[in-house]
Amino acid sequence: AMMFEQVFEPIIQGSLEVRLAQNEAELHNAQRLRYRIFCEEMGASANQDVQTQKRDFDRFDDACNHVLVLDHT
Repeated sequence: AMMFEQVFEPIIQGSLEVRLAQNEAELHNAQRLRYRIFCEEMGASANQDVQTQKRDFDRFDDACNHVLVLDHT
């Protein structure tokens, strides 16, 4: 199971917020964005599971914190 720790306080500057993913839904959204950029736009190859789910995920995700930059405009 994924652990979502608060390692640092969110950083807010204007309409932008930098923080870690706080739950699985946020992580999946970030992975979908990575898939769109790397696979669809840049043409990176992906395994069948990644292609089917249209999320860029791998074995390291369980051990990593995932930094989000959110635009609140």
